[in-house]
Order: sequence, then C-alpha cells, then structure tokens
Amino acid sequence: PRKQTLFTPSEVNAAIVACGGLDPGINVVVRDICSTLDFAYNVRRAWGVRYGWRGFTDRAAQDWLELTPERVGHIHKEGGSVLGFSNDACDVDAVLDCLQHRGVNQLYVLGNVDACRSAHAIQAGAVVRKMKLSVVLIPKSIQNNFPFIDKCIGFDTVVQGAVEAVDKVVQAARSVQGGIGIIKLGSGEMCLNAVLASGDADICLIKSVAFDPRVVFEYVDKVIQRKGFVIIVVEDGAGEETVRKWRARLEAEGSTRAPVGGSMDECTGKLVYPQGGLESKWGTAHFDVGQYLKEYAYEYFSALNTTVTVRLSTPEWYIRSMPAFASDRIYCSVLASNAVHAAFAGLTDLVVGRMNQRHVYIPLDLVIDPKNGPVIKETSRIYNRMIRTTRQPSFQRLGQAKLITGRGDVRRAFNSNEALADMKDPAAAAAPQ
Repeated sequence: PRKQTLFTPSEVNAAIVACGGLDPGINVVVRDICSTLDFAYNVRRAWGVRYGWRGFTDRAAQDWLELTPERVGHIHKEGGSVLGFSNDACDVDAVLDCLQHRGVNQLYVLGNVDACRSAHAIQAGAVVRKMKLSVVLIPKSIQNNFPFIDKCIGFDTVVQGAVEAVDKVVQAARSVQGGIGIIKLGSGEMCLNAVLASGDADICLIKSVAFDPRVVFEYVDKVIQRKGFVIIVVEDGAGEETVRKWRARLEAEGSTRAPVGGSMDECTGKLVYPQGGLESKWGTAHFDVGQYLKEYAYEYFSALNTTVTVRLSTPEWYIRSMPAFASDRIYCSVLASNAVHAAFAGLTDLVVGRMNQRHVYIPLDLVIDPKNGPVIKETSRIYNRMIRTTRQPSFQRLGQAKLITGRGDVRRAFNSNEALADMKDPAAAAAPQ
C-alpha cells in the first residue's frame, strides 16, 4: 500500500462489475481485489454488481452480492463468473445515479475496449456531478486488442483451450475419408496464437485479411490429396462481405435452406432473422463464417465428385468458461492488487496492465483512441509467424495478391497453375514453390 492515500478505509465503499462476455480469470480478479482491500487497507467488504451494466438498472439484478474474504476465498479455482455476465450497453446516467444512491466511491470495471469507453464516460459524468469516485479498469477480452498492453487477463488460458480444441478436431479429421475440420474461434489473436501453439493447422483465416473462398478450397483440395485431411482455423466474422452476398443469393433464389444468421419459419416458409436485423446496438452482426465454409466445401467437392467429411467445431463457450491456469492466476492477482492501490491513491480514469514486462497505469483516453488500436495485417510479425507454421499461400484472387517479403523470403499467391504471370516481379519468379 501507498504511504499517502486519498481514501481512508472507513469511508471506502467499493463495487466490482464485469462487462461483456465470459473470460477466464474473472473470479481471480474479484477474489484478489477483495483480498487486497482487506489485507492492505482493512476494508472488509465490497459489492459485486451482477450481470454487467444491467446490474445498475434492472431491478432484479440490483440485488448486489456482498463480497467478503470468506465468500470469495476459493472462487479463483472455478470457471465462469461469480458475478454473472451480460452484453447490455451502458446507460451512463443510470449508472451514476445508482452509484450516488449507494454511496460507491471506488468502481472496479472488468471489460474490453468498449467498457473502457463507458468507464471513461462514467468518470467524466462523476466530475460534472462533483462525485468523489475512482474508476479503474482491468483489461478483459479474448480479442486481446488493448493498445499498449501485452495481454489481457485469461488470454493464456484461452489459447490453451483453443489448442485443445484443435487437437481434438485433428484426431477426428484424420479418422474419416477426406476429413475437413473447421474450428471457429472468437478473435484473430486467439486464432493466430492457437495455430502457432498447436502446429497442426493447415489454414488460418482472420477478419483483417481478405480471402477468396474458391482459392481457399483449391488449396484445401491439394492438402487433402497430399495428407488425407485438412484443418482450418477461422475467426468469427472473417469473410463477412462474402458471407453476406451468399446469404443474399439464398434469399433471391428462395432457397428452403436457412442461410447463416437466420432460421426458417415453419408456418410462413419465410426467413426469420434475429431481432434487430443485421444491425444491433453493438454494431453490424457477424454471420457464421464457419457454417458458410462447411456448406461451400460440400458444394465444391460435390462438383469434383470427391468424397469429403466436414466437421465444424465452435468451442468458444467451453473456452470462455475455463478456470484460469496458473500463469493467468498470477497475472490476474497482480493486476487486481495494482487496481486497488491506484484507487486508494486517488488515481482514476485508467486501465492497469503490463507493457513490455512492466506493470503500468494507462489513461483511458489513450486506450479508447482509435489511432492506437492494434490491427493484424499481412505484414504483422505474428501473421507471418503463422504463415511459416501453416505454410499456407495467400488466398486472394490472382492479380490482387500481395507479395510479402522478409529476410529474402517471398510468399506467393496460390493458383491452379502455381504461377503469377500477372505479377512482373523477378523475386516472384525466383520464389520457391
């Protein structure tokens, strides 16, 4: 603890809220916030806000949990979240009203970059209302997309869960004729790290790198001919525009097959989509690229009169609900303690994290600035490490493919003739096949 603090232990009324989806490590953070409050500052009680931002507005959810060291003593060994979760949007004024009514002066938020925006708005509103409030955020996101920060809580556990899923799909795919195993994961970072750690995937597709499905399956055909099966790891939301056009085509054809993102009404025979249509308050909905690839595979190989067996695995809920592994527990514990020390010192409007192996406090206005957001590109180091692992080519159309060079290596776009006559580059002509 710091020698000088803004808050005295007797006046502290702390609340903890976990926003967004499940992630490994939530329970560890909750436990260690309570532990640090108790051991370092003699604050014996904190409040657990149930079901994310909904806990500030919904009457049924406003029955907050009283968190004591005895109650949270063993929750770090459990998966899921003792606080529950929801994806509800944040009503800033309602949150501030609730905090004022309950006399909360320390708010610990576990959430993603969107939660950072909400926390920043809450702090700004507290200043206007002249509330004595410290808002500290702990980074929680399977997308691992916080700028400046090395990793979010639970990310090592998420990657290990994804690797286990890949391993199981490999065993299934190699046991059938023409096995095509598709694993759909929730973020590009998870896909890339799982592919690197597993070493068994043949193809990795992510949102930020475009691909032509026909070029993909020309390569899939060659891999099956070579080794008998193929493993594809794909990020949820990849190829969104391609899937959107596919769904529109099914609608135009009056297909009785329910396209991705909708279901067939048995009474009317019309396609029914989730409430809110394509747009929601969280942005454009991502269609199920995994289902699209599965159906495309059957159509493609049916035209070739080739027998394949396609299996789609979506293990995200299993992965999200895993208890945190040892390395993540330690990381979560350190961030939780640092969050409490920051709040007691009067620091606010910040996120705790580790940057270049040093634990730091980062202002929220820097975190939410779009210019600082990390983007995975074809030239990113982690993407090129993945390429060296899978040995996959570029899956863009011939003539649109980009050469990626580094240390004398040139990766060429794949096509049926294995040549890039359109690309007048001497390095491309000399590249290994």
